Amino acid sequence: GVVYARGINSDQPQAQWIAYIQVASLTESVNKAVELGGSIAVDRRAPGNEWPFVVIQDPAGALLALMGPE
Repeated sequence: GVVYARGINSDQPQAQWIAYIQVASLTESVNKAVELGGSIAVDRRAPGNEWPFVVIQDPAGALLALMGPE
């Protein structure tokens, strides 16, 4: 979805598109991404009744959101 750098997303560097990838286990997937050199750009959020998500960043700076059950 489109992320605007304001309000709850004011910590984002700029307005941008972020792809969301559904994973089987959010915790395991985030841990694996960090193990492989990525970092957590935006910590866990759970909007409404939706699955929680975490925005990760690869070593080159690209952002991607992982979403799914814990």
